[in-house]
Amino acid sequence: MKKPSYLLMTWNMKKFNLFFICLLGLVGGKETAGQPDSLFARGNRLYAGGDYEGAKACYDSIALQGYQDASLFYNLGNTHYKLQNLAWSVWYYEKARKLNPGDPDIQENLAYVNLGITDRIQPLPEFFMDSWWRSLLFAASLNTWSGIATVFWLAAFGLLILYLYTWHPPKKRLAFYGGIGSLACAILLLLIAYSQRRFQLDNKGAIVFKTIAVKSAPSENEKTLFIIHEGSKVEVMERESNWLLISLPNGHQGWVKADALKTI
Repeated sequence: MKKPSYLLMTWNMKKFNLFFICLLGLVGGKETAGQPDSLFARGNRLYAGGDYEGAKACYDSIALQGYQDASLFYNLGNTHYKLQNLAWSVWYYEKARKLNPGDPDIQENLAYVNLGITDRIQPLPEFFMDSWWRSLLFAASLNTWSGIATVFWLAAFGLLILYLYTWHPPKKRLAFYGGIGSLACAILLLLIAYSQRRFQLDNKGAIVFKTIAVKSAPSENEKTLFIIHEGSKVEVMERESNWLLISLPNGHQGWVKADALKTI
Protein backbone atom coordinates (compact mmCIF):
# COMPACT_ATOMS: atom_id res chain seq x y z
CA MET A 1 0.00 0.00 0.00
CA LYS A 2 1.16 3.49 -0.70
CA LYS A 3 2.15 5.58 2.30
CA PRO A 4 -0.64 7.86 3.57
CA SER A 5 1.71 10.85 3.46
CA TYR A 6 1.62 10.91 -0.32
CA LEU A 7 -1.19 8.57 -1.35
CA LEU A 8 -3.25 10.38 -3.93
CA MET A 9 -1.05 13.43 -3.43
CA THR A 10 1.32 12.44 -6.20
CA TRP A 11 -0.21 12.72 -9.63
CA ASN A 12 -0.35 9.36 -11.38
CA MET A 13 -3.01 9.77 -14.02
CA LYS A 14 -3.33 6.67 -16.18
CA LYS A 15 -3.61 6.67 -19.96
CA PHE A 16 -6.56 5.36 -21.91
CA ASN A 17 -6.10 1.86 -23.26
CA LEU A 18 -5.18 1.19 -26.88
CA PHE A 19 -8.70 0.24 -27.90
CA PHE A 20 -10.06 3.54 -26.62
CA ILE A 21 -7.37 5.53 -28.43
CA CYS A 22 -8.04 3.63 -31.67
CA LEU A 23 -11.75 4.29 -31.28
CA LEU A 24 -11.08 8.00 -30.97
CA GLY A 25 -8.91 7.80 -34.09
CA LEU A 26 -11.72 6.17 -36.04
CA VAL A 27 -14.17 8.81 -34.93
CA GLY A 28 -11.42 10.90 -36.39
CA GLY A 29 -10.98 14.34 -37.65
CA LYS A 30 -9.50 17.41 -36.12
CA GLU A 31 -9.21 17.49 -32.32
CA THR A 32 -11.75 19.74 -30.63
CA ALA A 33 -12.26 20.83 -27.06
CA GLY A 34 -15.20 18.44 -26.68
CA GLN A 35 -13.36 15.26 -27.69
CA PRO A 36 -12.79 12.73 -24.89
CA ASP A 37 -9.00 12.65 -25.33
CA SER A 38 -8.84 16.46 -25.10
CA LEU A 39 -11.07 16.50 -22.03
CA PHE A 40 -9.06 13.74 -20.41
CA ALA A 41 -5.76 15.57 -20.96
CA ARG A 42 -7.29 18.83 -19.75
CA GLY A 43 -8.65 17.10 -16.65
CA ASN A 44 -5.18 15.71 -15.94
CA ARG A 45 -3.64 19.19 -16.20
CA LEU A 46 -6.29 20.69 -13.91
CA TYR A 47 -5.81 17.89 -11.39
CA ALA A 48 -2.02 18.41 -11.42
CA GLY A 49 -2.61 22.12 -10.84
CA GLY A 50 -4.90 21.50 -7.86
CA ASP A 51 -8.15 22.47 -9.60
CA TYR A 52 -10.09 19.37 -8.57
CA GLU A 53 -13.52 20.80 -9.37
CA GLY A 54 -12.33 21.61 -12.89
CA ALA A 55 -10.78 18.16 -13.30
CA LYS A 56 -14.00 16.55 -12.08
CA ALA A 57 -16.02 18.52 -14.64
CA CYS A 58 -13.78 17.29 -17.47
CA TYR A 59 -13.94 13.67 -16.40
CA ASP A 60 -17.69 13.89 -15.82
CA SER A 61 -18.14 15.19 -19.36
CA ILE A 62 -16.41 12.09 -20.70
CA ALA A 63 -18.43 9.74 -18.48
CA LEU A 64 -21.69 11.40 -19.59
CA GLN A 65 -20.82 10.47 -23.19
CA GLY A 66 -21.06 6.82 -22.15
CA TYR A 67 -17.37 5.89 -22.09
CA GLN A 68 -16.47 3.03 -19.75
CA ASP A 69 -12.77 3.02 -18.91
CA ALA A 70 -10.87 1.99 -15.78
CA SER A 71 -8.47 4.94 -16.09
CA LEU A 72 -11.34 7.42 -16.29
CA PHE A 73 -13.04 5.97 -13.21
CA TYR A 74 -9.72 5.77 -11.37
CA ASN A 75 -9.10 9.47 -11.98
CA LEU A 76 -12.64 10.31 -10.87
CA GLY A 77 -12.01 8.33 -7.68
CA ASN A 78 -8.85 10.35 -7.04
CA THR A 79 -10.63 13.62 -7.74
CA HIS A 80 -13.58 12.90 -5.45
CA TYR A 81 -11.17 11.86 -2.71
CA LYS A 82 -9.48 15.26 -3.01
CA LEU A 83 -12.93 16.89 -2.78
CA GLN A 84 -13.68 14.76 0.30
CA ASN A 85 -16.59 12.99 -1.36
CA LEU A 86 -15.77 9.59 0.11
CA ALA A 87 -18.85 7.71 -1.13
CA TRP A 88 -18.30 8.92 -4.69
CA SER A 89 -14.60 8.11 -4.43
CA VAL A 90 -15.33 4.54 -3.30
CA TRP A 91 -17.98 4.15 -6.02
CA TYR A 92 -15.63 5.19 -8.81
CA TYR A 93 -12.75 3.06 -7.51
CA GLU A 94 -15.12 0.08 -7.39
CA LYS A 95 -16.19 0.76 -10.99
CA ALA A 96 -12.53 0.96 -12.03
CA ARG A 97 -11.81 -2.29 -10.20
CA LYS A 98 -14.59 -4.06 -12.07
CA LEU A 99 -12.97 -3.12 -15.39
CA ASN A 100 -9.38 -3.76 -14.31
CA PRO A 101 -9.36 -5.89 -11.15
CA GLY A 102 -5.65 -6.65 -11.30
CA ASP A 103 -4.49 -3.02 -11.17
CA PRO A 104 -2.48 -2.48 -7.93
CA ASP A 105 -3.02 1.31 -7.87
CA ILE A 106 -6.80 0.88 -7.91
CA GLN A 107 -6.62 -1.80 -5.19
CA GLU A 108 -4.36 0.28 -2.94
CA ASN A 109 -6.28 3.53 -3.31
CA LEU A 110 -9.60 1.78 -2.72
CA ALA A 111 -8.22 0.12 0.43
CA TYR A 112 -6.89 3.46 1.68
CA VAL A 113 -10.12 5.36 1.07
CA ASN A 114 -12.06 2.61 2.85
CA LEU A 115 -10.05 3.43 5.98
CA GLY A 116 -12.02 6.67 6.18
CA ILE A 117 -15.42 4.94 6.07
CA THR A 118 -17.32 4.89 9.36
CA ASP A 119 -18.46 1.27 9.23
CA ARG A 120 -15.92 -1.47 9.91
CA ILE A 121 -17.67 -4.58 8.61
CA GLN A 122 -15.77 -7.84 8.96
CA PRO A 123 -16.64 -10.20 6.08
CA LEU A 124 -17.61 -13.80 6.69
CA PRO A 125 -14.74 -16.33 6.46
CA GLU A 126 -14.18 -17.47 2.89
CA PHE A 127 -13.42 -21.05 1.84
CA PHE A 128 -9.79 -21.23 0.76
CA MET A 129 -10.67 -22.51 -2.74
CA ASP A 130 -12.99 -19.52 -3.26
CA SER A 131 -10.25 -17.19 -2.07
CA TRP A 132 -7.70 -18.84 -4.39
CA TRP A 133 -10.06 -18.63 -7.38
CA ARG A 134 -10.82 -14.97 -6.68
CA SER A 135 -7.11 -14.15 -6.49
CA LEU A 136 -6.50 -15.91 -9.79
CA LEU A 137 -9.50 -14.25 -11.40
CA PHE A 138 -8.29 -10.76 -10.47
CA ALA A 139 -4.60 -11.34 -11.20
CA ALA A 140 -4.95 -9.78 -14.68
CA SER A 141 -7.43 -7.87 -16.82
CA LEU A 142 -10.06 -9.43 -19.07
CA ASN A 143 -8.09 -8.44 -22.18
CA THR A 144 -4.94 -10.06 -20.80
CA TRP A 145 -6.65 -13.37 -19.99
CA SER A 146 -8.39 -13.39 -23.39
CA GLY A 147 -5.14 -12.63 -25.22
CA ILE A 148 -3.21 -15.42 -23.48
CA ALA A 149 -6.10 -17.84 -24.15
CA THR A 150 -5.92 -16.96 -27.85
CA VAL A 151 -2.20 -17.73 -27.91
CA PHE A 152 -2.82 -21.16 -26.39
CA TRP A 153 -5.64 -21.85 -28.90
CA LEU A 154 -3.27 -21.04 -31.77
CA ALA A 155 -0.56 -23.19 -30.22
CA ALA A 156 -2.99 -26.10 -29.85
CA PHE A 157 -4.07 -25.70 -33.48
CA GLY A 158 -0.47 -25.57 -34.69
CA LEU A 159 0.46 -28.67 -32.69
CA LEU A 160 -2.58 -30.48 -34.10
CA ILE A 161 -1.38 -29.73 -37.63
CA LEU A 162 2.09 -30.97 -36.67
CA TYR A 163 0.57 -34.16 -35.21
CA LEU A 164 -1.41 -34.87 -38.39
CA TYR A 165 1.42 -34.27 -40.84
CA THR A 166 4.52 -35.57 -39.09
CA TRP A 167 5.47 -39.25 -39.24
CA HIS A 168 8.35 -39.09 -36.80
CA PRO A 169 7.10 -40.89 -33.62
CA PRO A 170 8.85 -38.66 -31.01
CA LYS A 171 7.61 -35.49 -32.73
CA LYS A 172 4.14 -36.99 -33.07
CA ARG A 173 3.97 -37.75 -29.33
CA LEU A 174 5.34 -34.32 -28.46
CA ALA A 175 2.77 -32.63 -30.71
CA PHE A 176 -0.08 -34.71 -29.26
CA TYR A 177 0.66 -34.08 -25.59
CA GLY A 178 1.66 -30.46 -26.24
CA GLY A 179 -1.60 -29.90 -28.11
CA ILE A 180 -3.65 -31.45 -25.30
CA GLY A 181 -1.86 -29.31 -22.73
CA SER A 182 -2.29 -26.13 -24.78
CA LEU A 183 -5.98 -26.87 -25.31
CA ALA A 184 -6.50 -27.44 -21.57
CA CYS A 185 -4.76 -24.15 -20.76
CA ALA A 186 -6.84 -22.30 -23.36
CA ILE A 187 -10.09 -23.68 -21.90
CA LEU A 188 -9.03 -22.74 -18.35
CA LEU A 189 -8.08 -19.20 -19.41
CA LEU A 190 -11.34 -18.73 -21.29
CA LEU A 191 -13.20 -19.86 -18.16
CA ILE A 192 -11.29 -17.25 -16.15
CA ALA A 193 -12.07 -14.56 -18.76
CA TYR A 194 -15.74 -15.56 -18.80
CA SER A 195 -15.93 -15.45 -14.99
CA GLN A 196 -14.32 -12.01 -14.93
CA ARG A 197 -16.75 -10.78 -17.57
CA ARG A 198 -19.66 -12.00 -15.44
CA PHE A 199 -18.14 -10.08 -12.53
CA GLN A 200 -18.05 -6.93 -14.66
CA LEU A 201 -21.69 -7.33 -15.69
CA ASP A 202 -22.87 -8.05 -12.15
CA ASN A 203 -24.80 -5.06 -10.81
CA LYS A 204 -25.63 -6.39 -7.35
CA GLY A 205 -22.87 -4.41 -5.68
CA ALA A 206 -23.82 -0.95 -4.42
CA ILE A 207 -22.38 1.89 -2.34
CA VAL A 208 -24.32 3.65 0.43
CA PHE A 209 -24.48 7.40 -0.20
CA LYS A 210 -26.07 8.56 3.03
CA THR A 211 -26.48 7.33 6.59
CA ILE A 212 -29.64 5.26 6.75
CA ALA A 213 -31.56 2.97 9.07
CA VAL A 214 -31.85 -0.63 7.88
CA LYS A 215 -35.36 -1.99 8.46
CA SER A 216 -36.61 -5.51 9.12
CA ALA A 217 -39.20 -5.12 6.34
CA PRO A 218 -39.82 -2.67 3.46
CA SER A 219 -41.61 -0.01 5.50
CA GLU A 220 -40.62 3.04 7.55
CA ASN A 221 -42.75 1.74 10.44
CA GLU A 222 -40.82 -1.51 10.78
CA LYS A 223 -38.11 -2.21 13.35
CA THR A 224 -34.66 -0.70 12.77
CA LEU A 225 -32.08 -3.48 12.71
CA PHE A 226 -28.92 -1.38 12.42
CA ILE A 227 -27.49 1.78 10.86
CA ILE A 228 -25.14 1.93 7.88
CA HIS A 229 -23.12 4.94 6.87
CA GLU A 230 -21.88 6.69 3.75
CA GLY A 231 -19.31 4.77 1.74
CA SER A 232 -20.21 1.25 2.89
CA LYS A 233 -20.43 -1.43 0.21
CA VAL A 234 -23.45 -3.76 0.19
CA GLU A 235 -25.01 -6.35 -2.11
CA VAL A 236 -28.53 -5.87 -3.43
CA MET A 237 -30.51 -9.10 -3.07
CA GLU A 238 -34.07 -8.08 -3.91
CA ARG A 239 -36.23 -5.09 -4.83
CA GLU A 240 -39.75 -4.27 -3.71
CA SER A 241 -41.20 -0.98 -4.95
CA ASN A 242 -38.71 1.69 -3.80
CA TRP A 243 -37.13 -0.56 -1.18
CA LEU A 244 -34.06 -2.81 -1.54
CA LEU A 245 -33.11 -5.88 0.45
CA ILE A 246 -29.38 -5.59 1.07
CA SER A 247 -26.77 -7.95 2.43
CA LEU A 248 -23.60 -6.82 4.22
CA PRO A 249 -20.25 -8.65 3.95
CA ASN A 250 -20.84 -10.03 7.48
CA GLY A 251 -24.11 -11.66 6.36
CA HIS A 252 -26.51 -9.21 8.02
CA GLN A 253 -29.52 -8.29 5.89
CA GLY A 254 -32.26 -5.69 5.91
CA TRP A 255 -34.32 -3.26 3.86
CA VAL A 256 -33.34 0.29 2.85
CA LYS A 257 -34.76 2.97 0.59
CA ALA A 258 -33.48 2.63 -2.98
CA ASP A 259 -32.41 6.29 -3.18
CA ALA A 260 -29.82 5.73 -0.45
CA LEU A 261 -27.69 3.49 -2.68
CA LYS A 262 -25.98 3.66 -6.04
CA THR A 263 -25.22 0.41 -7.86
CA ILE A 264 -21.68 -0.11 -9.10
